[in-house]
Amino acid sequence: MKQFYIDTETTGLSPAFHALVQFSGIIVIDGQEVERVDLLSAPLPGQMISKEALQVTGTTMEQLREYPKPYESYLKLTQTMAKYVDKFNREDKFYFIGYNARFDEDFVREWFKRNKDLYFGSWFYWPAIDVSNVAAIHFMQNGGRPNSFKLMEVAKALDIEIDQEKAHDAMYDIIITKQIFETLTQKTTI
Repeated sequence: MKQFYIDTETTGLSPAFHALVQFSGIIVIDGQEVERVDLLSAPLPGQMISKEALQVTGTTMEQLREYPKPYESYLKLTQTMAKYVDKFNREDKFYFIGYNARFDEDFVREWFKRNKDLYFGSWFYWPAIDVSNVAAIHFMQNGGRPNSFKLMEVAKALDIEIDQEKAHDAMYDIIITKQIFETLTQKTTI
């Protein structure tokens, strides 16, 4: 079983208009973590940058300009994935796991397209596994409820220690997502 826990940071909410600027992930093969990926990616010319998104991530325009070109980061990602998956084998793919996974999946798909790669589906099974849905099932079955279904609130409700100052860094967020998923799949029958 090949799992890829993935989180992104972006310059807004629309994959069609905004840029993916951080891709972080944890690759797990047969229950063992084998590699972590943490890539920055500069926006392409013409992609919009929301002030609100920069505030959330604590990123400046100057920092974005210093990020590697998107193709360089994309190439590093695909080279890493190729160590674990044969994209030409339909039976050999990653499970894409994220918190609000559709958001991240849509941005990663668009990032692939912008890097002239239309074969996102050669790397990942569909559908993505959304940890927020697994959390909702857990609380529905077991009672209780977090203050909200935001990532850090769910982690707190599950007694997972968090550092709120690190929130909205894609690597930290995916570490917490993985902990939530592992906690919930040990407790919840889906």
